[in-house]
Amino acid sequence: MPSSAVPTDTILGSMTERGFRVITYSRAGYGTSSPAAGRSVADTAADCAYLLTRLGVERYLVVGWSAGGPHALASAAAAPESVEGVLVVASFAPFDAGGPDDVAAEAASSLPPVDLAVLTAGYGMDDAVDMDHDLPGGDAGWVADLAALTGPWGFDLDAVTVPVELWHGALDHVVPAAHGLWLAEHLPTAQRHLEPGHGHLSLAVDRLGEKLEALSYRTACVACHAARSLARPTARGVAVAYLTGAVRTTVHPEDPVGPRGELTAPDGGDDGHTAPDDLITWREEGVILLRERFSRAVEERDLPPDADPEQLARYVITIGYGIAVQAANGVPRLELQEAADLALRGWPSE
Repeated sequence: MPSSAVPTDTILGSMTERGFRVITYSRAGYGTSSPAAGRSVADTAADCAYLLTRLGVERYLVVGWSAGGPHALASAAAAPESVEGVLVVASFAPFDAGGPDDVAAEAASSLPPVDLAVLTAGYGMDDAVDMDHDLPGGDAGWVADLAALTGPWGFDLDAVTVPVELWHGALDHVVPAAHGLWLAEHLPTAQRHLEPGHGHLSLAVDRLGEKLEALSYRTACVACHAARSLARPTARGVAVAYLTGAVRTTVHPEDPVGPRGELTAPDGGDDGHTAPDDLITWREEGVILLRERFSRAVEERDLPPDADPEQLARYVITIGYGIAVQAANGVPRLELQEAADLALRGWPSE
């Protein structure tokens, strides 16, 4: 079904209330976006990557529901250096996939009761407003979407190497569950969730936030974010990835405004080490890794010649530690991310 940049609370609310900053846009031909004749799924993913680059967003998660699923996967293939994970809900499989097409006839014109309940509640009005904006001058965008979905997508699923959370409702009459099962078999990093009591609408409406939190938690382990940050192509990218990872690893998905664990300073254990000892070791190891990376950035002229790698490394580590402390005191995710963004506004550049 068509969708556009119109913010709808029944779709976005469960994500924003958990502290996620959500960016939506209208695909070519929808709303006020110019048509793009013959566009593929991959073409739309390139548009998305360009938009986020223009907005200065360097790392992000991508969410795709229904026809948005293939486009979300394509975004991970198009911008692997930026996309950290993909949430796919009730997505179509490729049109030429062997399995789903055989069961396409199962899709009924009527919705299951669980979806009808959602449609007759708040989502029905939100969808009507969205549709009114989607197709102001005709159905060109919708036709282009159908052509893109049923033609070659323009990318290989093997190119999706980031974590994928894949959800499908067993009662889905719009996109039968066989589509989700096929995708799960062909996406090596996909974690499959088949919900027996949900359909196409009930699986997503007012429920995307909890699924996005699960993806965020999966992609944001401390070790992973530290290792990935050092691999960024620029020094600023390293700092951004490190601090963004610090935000995401100190806020628990079940309690987005609270910490993943309290910071304590117990007495020395059997080995004579205390929590402060461990924190000092962690800090110094981090400083060494970042200092080496920033030294290389100076040599590569990514940082100016007078930049001090040691000072920059300690600055980033200190901000990251401060984020952890503030998270332990219950500071919300959004506020922590704003602090991280502010800390890097004066980052030196060549």
